[in-house]
Amino acid sequence: MNEDLLQYIWKTGLFDHKDLYSTDGKTLEIESRGTLNKGSGPDFSQAGIRIDGTYWYGHVEIHTQAEDWNKHKHFIDPAYNNTILHVVLNENTPCYRADGSRLPCLSLEGRISPKLLKKYELLQFSPSQIACAHKIKQVSPTIMAQALDRALISRLEAKSERMNDSLRLHTGDWHSVFYSLIIRSFGFGHNSEAFELLAEQIPVSSILKNEHDQKSLEALLLGTAGFLEDENMKDAYAHALKSEWSFLRKKYNISPLQKHIFKTLRLRPGNFPQIRIAQLSGLLTHFQEFINLVLSDAEHHKILLGLDTAVHPYWQTHIKLDQKVAKNYSQLSQNARNLLMINAVVPFMFVYGRHSGHENFCHKAIEMLQLLPAEKNQLIEDWISLGIQPENAAETQALLGLRKFYCEQRFCLKCPIGHEILSKNSD
Repeated sequence: MNEDLLQYIWKTGLFDHKDLYSTDGKTLEIESRGTLNKGSGPDFSQAGIRIDGTYWYGHVEIHTQAEDWNKHKHFIDPAYNNTILHVVLNENTPCYRADGSRLPCLSLEGRISPKLLKKYELLQFSPSQIACAHKIKQVSPTIMAQALDRALISRLEAKSERMNDSLRLHTGDWHSVFYSLIIRSFGFGHNSEAFELLAEQIPVSSILKNEHDQKSLEALLLGTAGFLEDENMKDAYAHALKSEWSFLRKKYNISPLQKHIFKTLRLRPGNFPQIRIAQLSGLLTHFQEFINLVLSDAEHHKILLGLDTAVHPYWQTHIKLDQKVAKNYSQLSQNARNLLMINAVVPFMFVYGRHSGHENFCHKAIEMLQLLPAEKNQLIEDWISLGIQPENAAETQALLGLRKFYCEQRFCLKCPIGHEILSKNSD
């Protein structure tokens, strides 16, 4: 038994309420268990308890062992002076308030269902990454929908944190925030951090100054990424880019990154960093137009079209400088554009709506996820194997959030699914 579980049991009332007495023999009637306090201070506030017929209004403190009251020095903390009830599993010592009065105590030992404790143990020590895998088919559709809605917002808010930091760093410049986010997203997971470093090396102002010159943008991006430092490049296009880069690096005083930070091992050719950078340069040729489109009332399919990128014909036969291939990887696939919408456009729109007070952008962001197809990856396959079949990207994002923020951390007590499993009378 841990304190989190005991708090949960008090909060939900999942204990035997029959013939309640304090540990010193006084009758107890619970009129209100109070509100969980997520900050410092007593665990529950605004509780209402009758003790021997006298009504008390105040705080409730939860401990597995009563002696923790003294260990935590609550008896000298003014924030605990209005504690009206100490709820414990075991009162191994009587406790007192700062004024010397004895703290009324309710012991829940023997009042908690062994079935509940067993179900909690199975969730906490489940061998599956998804803690409730053994019970998920018994969860009602209503509770599942509630859990997914909450997890989706949690995931969007988690993505918001990175943008909030970026917004502070760039002193409220939304162009720079979106620029960093879109470039990071072109790393498609494997190279996200490296692409983010690339964005940090080149300010968006330098991009906008060369916005309609794709050759300059390619040279600027590939050069800053360290791919134009090779002295042995053979073909004419690579040399032309290198010459342009030599001019731009001096003009903007840019130091190139080490190209080895970009991963290629076990990547499909279409995900190689150089071809992704070429595609990115195509998008950046109309960056101002694209961000205006995102922050307009344009429908999602028009924004998807805005992600179409035209690349130099060179990249129709290359995935790296000086490396020809038979297959053409130059165009962003539909799946890649969907991922850019999910990982860049939607989070940006959601955060912009929150900060600007235009909640319609938040709603639109979620609607876009509902219109995009469900993602396909191993994490989603794990849910599908349990009988959960997502219908769109909103549901796959929610499932990813559910796993990350609840399942992997075993926060079952905070999850609607975990609550339903624990609160049901059945095994």
